[in-house]
Amino acid sequence: MSYLHFRHNNYLLEATGIRDSSYILSIHDLKLMIIKFSENLSFSEDSGGGGRESNINLIPYMIHAILYSMNTAKYVAREEKNLKNFLDATEKLVSNSFECDNVFYYLAMSLVIMKPADWATSKTKFLQRILLTVHTRLVNIPSLEKQK
Repeated sequence: MSYLHFRHNNYLLEATGIRDSSYILSIHDLKLMIIKFSENLSFSEDSGGGGRESNINLIPYMIHAILYSMNTAKYVAREEKNLKNFLDATEKLVSNSFECDNVFYYLAMSLVIMKPADWATSKTKFLQRILLTVHTRLVNIPSLEKQK
C-alpha cells in the first residue's frame, strides 16, 4: 500500500505542483467529486474521462486512502474533535457558508471518520447547516447591477 500511496502522491505532485498532498486536500477532492455527481456535471475536466458511474465508484477507494493517511499520521481523533466543534458552533454560521471548510467539507469528512451511531445523532445538525448554507448563498448572490 505504501508504494501505491507514494505513486499517487508523486502523480499529484506532477499534476498540481503541490508537494504536501495531505488528507485535507483529499477530503476536498472527495467533496468536489460528490458535488459534481449531485449536480450532474461532467468529470472529464478533472479526471481525464470516464463516465459518471465509473468515477463515482472511486469514492470507497478514496475514503480508504484518506483513512489510511489519517490513521498513519494519527489525525483521526483531532478531526473528530474538529467535526464536533463545527457541529456545535453557534457563531459565524452565515460567514462559514462562504469558507472553504464549510458544511460540505465536514460532510465529506463525516463519511470518512463518523461511526453510524454518531451519524444518527448528527444528521439533523448537518441538514440544518446545509439548509442555512444554501439559503445564505442564494440570498447573497452578487448581482450584476451591484458590480457596475
